[in-house]
Amino acid sequence: MPENTDESRSWPTQRSISFVDRDPDFTFIVSLGVAISLLSLGVGRFWLASNLRRYLWSNTKILGQPLDYDGDAWVELLHFAVGAAPLAGIGFVLYRLESPLLGENGEYFFLATAIFAFAYWRAMRFAAWRYRLNHTLWRGRRFRAEGSVVAYFLRAFGWGTASAISLGLAWPSAQAALNRYMLRHTHYGSRCFEYVGSSTILRSRGIFLLPAWLWSRVLLIISVSAVWVCNTALNENMLKMPDDEWAGSAADAAGRSMMGYILVVVVLLPIVAFAYPRFVALTWKWQLEGVRFGEAYVTSGLKLSSFTGICFVFYAFVAGIVLLTLLAWSTLEWWYADEPMYLVAAFYYCAIAADVAWNWLFAPRFWAIVIGSLTLHDPVLLSVIATKAFPVHGQAFAKLPE
Repeated sequence: MPENTDESRSWPTQRSISFVDRDPDFTFIVSLGVAISLLSLGVGRFWLASNLRRYLWSNTKILGQPLDYDGDAWVELLHFAVGAAPLAGIGFVLYRLESPLLGENGEYFFLATAIFAFAYWRAMRFAAWRYRLNHTLWRGRRFRAEGSVVAYFLRAFGWGTASAISLGLAWPSAQAALNRYMLRHTHYGSRCFEYVGSSTILRSRGIFLLPAWLWSRVLLIISVSAVWVCNTALNENMLKMPDDEWAGSAADAAGRSMMGYILVVVVLLPIVAFAYPRFVALTWKWQLEGVRFGEAYVTSGLKLSSFTGICFVFYAFVAGIVLLTLLAWSTLEWWYADEPMYLVAAFYYCAIAADVAWNWLFAPRFWAIVIGSLTLHDPVLLSVIATKAFPVHGQAFAKLPE
């Protein structure tokens, strides 16, 4: 039994994970990051995200000791640029070769392109996650994430194809497999993490929620795209009506189709809005409770309704941003009526504003909800490895006091 020092007496009360918001400088730092992000057309978000990460990490304590983050925003920006450049090049080539490539199998081509793009995006997120974890420290010891981005991409592409063919039924298995790959290559000290989450558990917990979210989201994306296509066809045929007698019928068909798709969007939008926060809570709880480090594990008290309030407030912010963007566009439309790129730029800026609003106002609250729901169990091995970096009174604990 270790001697009854202040340090040893504090161990039993530190068997938890907590988040404490005690940084008065954070508002100023993030406000500056918000201004830089908006003025730099989104480039500055890497500095905003890096400062946010330092704030969240430093106020998150495991067994009474805070995390530390020493990542560099310049490096993250460079990694993003290097990763996004091939995707942008492939997208440009596919756009230029669209007609000869499509032929009679256009729908399959677009499906394969969508799966490829999603898998590539997942691989970029994996690379970013690996960088963040490699620059995270606890009690002076650094976490270490390995694994190949190419191998992860191939897994993501294969599981994405299986999920698409099975209409989403393979999605839980895909998440479990990708999580196992990530945690198998994650280390703290000389020990690696494990992931034991079962796709069967995720299916049973979300037997109605997962299909509702996955299918309604896909249908909403398709319907919104269809509204855009039908609106373009309607405008083109209305311009041809004086010279083409068939243009009137085509315009009428495009208008009817657009109204039908708008009705689908109106029906699906509230379903997606209500399902999303419940889906996030379900998957976060499942993922966190599947992580193992030796005998250490966490349980989460997240409920399906845990993120409903924060998500709906964020929806209100996004709606306000979109409304202001549309109002600004309507006042300038007579100047740029023949320049669709101005509309694309306006909505790009709208997306930047929404991203900044989330990181500035909502991400800390989201993090606090997640961390506050966790309970750490049996952290003996984690504590022993950590105390080797910072011995207590010159000696590491062999075990925690009972």
